Amino acid sequence: MSKSYLIRRDVKLTDAGSLIKKNKVLKFTETIISRRNVQPASDKLEKNDIIYVAEKGGEIYAKCIVIEKYKIFEWRTLAEALKFYNETKEKIDQPYFLSRLSKFSKQLSIDSSYTFKFQFYEVEQNLLSSYVPLTGALSDIKKDQSSLIILTQSQIDYINNSNVWIESDLDEKIPSALRLKIYSFFSKQKGIGHLIDIDHFVPKSLGGPGNVIENIIPIGFGLNRYKSDSIPRGFFQVAQEYFNQELQTELKNALKNSDEYFSNSLKSNHSELAKKIIKKLHNKENYSIIEAKEFYKSVLKIHHPEYVQFINEYK
Repeated sequence: MSKSYLIRRDVKLTDAGSLIKKNKVLKFTETIISRRNVQPASDKLEKNDIIYVAEKGGEIYAKCIVIEKYKIFEWRTLAEALKFYNETKEKIDQPYFLSRLSKFSKQLSIDSSYTFKFQFYEVEQNLLSSYVPLTGALSDIKKDQSSLIILTQSQIDYINNSNVWIESDLDEKIPSALRLKIYSFFSKQKGIGHLIDIDHFVPKSLGGPGNVIENIIPIGFGLNRYKSDSIPRGFFQVAQEYFNQELQTELKNALKNSDEYFSNSLKSNHSELAKKIIKKLHNKENYSIIEAKEFYKSVLKIHHPEYVQFINEYK
């Protein structure tokens, strides 16, 4: 029975300073520098095993099937390893090999019993339709320093179900599938890979939905994040268009304050009014999901029009 693993590749250790993100057959390598009789992690691979590939510090972008595993090269001296490098440097990522060679040299200067082992393995790489960040069931992988990490069934399911997301009702929870799609959009389409997380814009504590992109915003995108879970002023401005007849006086009083964000404390009049508006807005007998989404999009546009442009492209 095939097993599933994850590897992380570092663009800094590739010849071109970038990873090959194409559907094609590739050769990967594993090494180990040790005094013990241990083999590179890749030696445990079997034909048809699955390997998910993540960019170091980034998302999983490909799924590979192991085609072939080659013999292990072993060197006990720096000269032997250098000879191999000179003979095969056109077939390997030179920065990676040289970084390992440097470590081997340092270890030999301390103890001559160290050996340097190297192994090629061949895979058929297929890009995922959406990049998958190491969040949710994959969060623990960030702490794992292994070069070849075996995945649990729940982690595999998390990766494979990252595209499953059906928008039916407004819900406070941010679906993992939507979270992953947004990560993928910014990373794959916009070349922005430094998102820290995404969060509600109209706060979750008030009932602000998390399952529509119109009410969530990237943190670390370069936008000025609102303080804590405060209520954006634009929320009440847009509410005037929707509820001005029935809440005219309350909305007018709420907007007397010139702050861009209002406190969302238990005793805040702004909080009570916001909850009342959200309850009315989310009542499907009065407003459709499409209308509610347009409401939240209009709120976001007042504060971050540049992000709304990305939402339109995402759509």
